Amino acid sequence: LAEPVDYIKENFDIDLVLSPELITAREISRLVMTPSAINVEDFAGGRVRLLESKISPRSPYAHRELKDIKLPPSVLIALILRDHHMIIPHGNDRLLPLD
Repeated sequence: LAEPVDYIKENFDIDLVLSPELITAREISRLVMTPSAINVEDFAGGRVRLLESKISPRSPYAHRELKDIKLPPSVLIALILRDHHMIIPHGNDRLLPLD
């Protein structure tokens, strides 16, 4: 038996079928897999993931310079948002609570 989405595409000449249930399930899954994230966005067919997090006052990263934070090689801090200002981070920048 064919998948319902495949059946609809093949038999009704439709290029794109959206399933609200599947979209919702995928979004919930992404957020559950990254519990500290405020927002999660996937790019490049899922090969790149952008996470938005907020530094808590008790975070071990709070008040530390980026160059002193040991992150996995595949992780990059791409932007710091502080008081509605965007900062392109460098090694000497510090993460502050609520960043």
